[in-house]
Amino acid sequence: MPTPLTPSAPDKIMRRSSIYLLLAAVLFGILAWRGIAQRQQHLQALRQTAQSTSMLPVAIVHPVPLKSSAVLHLPGELQGWQEASLRAHLNGYLRSWSKDIGANVQRGELLAQIADPELDRQVLQAQATLASAQATADLAQLTASRWQKMVVSHSVSEQDLQEKIKDAEAKIAQLTAAKANLQALQAEQDYENLRAPFSGILSARRVDVGDLVQADTGPELFHLVDTHQLRLMVDVPQSELKLIPAAPQAELEVAEYPGQRFAAQVISRSGGIDPASRTLRLQLQVANSSGQLLPGAYASVRFRNVPGQSFSLPVTCLIFRGDGMQLASIRNGHVHLISVIPGRDSGKTMEILSGVDAQDQIINNPSDSIAEGDAVSVLPDRR
Repeated sequence: MPTPLTPSAPDKIMRRSSIYLLLAAVLFGILAWRGIAQRQQHLQALRQTAQSTSMLPVAIVHPVPLKSSAVLHLPGELQGWQEASLRAHLNGYLRSWSKDIGANVQRGELLAQIADPELDRQVLQAQATLASAQATADLAQLTASRWQKMVVSHSVSEQDLQEKIKDAEAKIAQLTAAKANLQALQAEQDYENLRAPFSGILSARRVDVGDLVQADTGPELFHLVDTHQLRLMVDVPQSELKLIPAAPQAELEVAEYPGQRFAAQVISRSGGIDPASRTLRLQLQVANSSGQLLPGAYASVRFRNVPGQSFSLPVTCLIFRGDGMQLASIRNGHVHLISVIPGRDSGKTMEILSGVDAQDQIINNPSDSIAEGDAVSVLPDRR
């Protein structure tokens, strides 16, 4: 039988080399795969680090709802329903006064008398002129009447009669003019009696007997105020206009009657905002039959049934720019700027009347360069 062939030494060497090469290739592949995986992990870590460092870290606060008190407090000023500064209408001096400070006077009641000697002389002269014109007119009428009888008997001509009639008519016209002149002077002389233009209380008397008074532009003699009801003037800030409904219910308090409230009713409002104070003026009517309230007094006005919900935020959240007061909120990881209407400033916190909600995330201490759309990361709350 033939004997089996056995591999030669070179074949054994080649097989053994192939196995070593295969093992080396496998080992190299494992090492390469591991290196690529580690590189990918490093790249991912670098991306996360770069992303986290590019986002602005911020601290947030939430708006705190304020209790809806439904009451708005504003300062106001009481004024008389009617007020008049009484001055002289002619030149002269004060002859007498009959009413003093605090006196209740009725319309047309005499307050003082003014003496104008020159006007009095003009009135006397006009009365004398009227008497003379009356006598002349009577004589002319009597003459014309006689000449009418004489013309019947042809004692005078028709032309002479017409001359007497026309002369009588001229004298009557002069009489009418004299009467009108006297009436005008007497009407002016009536201004010597200073009377109340309406019923009220004298709040001031600034003249005494013998004082020289001047017509129209002279100093005030008396100040008269009607206090049976008062006007209450209130200036509402522009930021709080929307809190005043069409017909609000109002009450007022004054310092001299602590704890006592008086009802007031809004009767009118100005049609625009004062550019100097940025306020809208309201006029309210206050009944004052008891006379407790005094014109000129300061009053604290309470408007009830005021609608709306407001929130409180730290003043450090506010951003002051050309677009007005703003807040920086976070939406989907990015900055969103909100324009808001501020209310009362209590020092550390600011009342926000509109523009925010209790769920909003508001950035506290935003940087000056913060802008719409900036990516941010929220810092953990360390409280």
